[in-house]
Amino acid sequence: MVINLLKKVNIFVAMQHRGEIVERAIRKSGYPISQIARKMGRSRRWMYLMFDNSQVDLESIIMIGRIIHHDFSDEIKELSVVNPDSFSEPESKYTKQNK
Repeated sequence: MVINLLKKVNIFVAMQHRGEIVERAIRKSGYPISQIARKMGRSRRWMYLMFDNSQVDLESIIMIGRIIHHDFSDEIKELSVVNPDSFSEPESKYTKQNK
């Protein structure tokens, strides 16, 4: 019985849907999807397509986490071994330039 339960847990962990995890965190944060997309240099459509993607790339997840101030390392096991400082901050095309 315990072995069967462990198998089910391992299957669940292996089948993490990163897009759904990210979507839940974004919606919980209250941060507008359009603003996140803008800061990432992406479209709102890209964001919604990402929510449907079970294997969202880790760099995008880390960038979103920085924007919404959320640490995904507890929910996405692969992030517990990645150094988030190895990724750069998203560049914003929408900042005012000094003249």
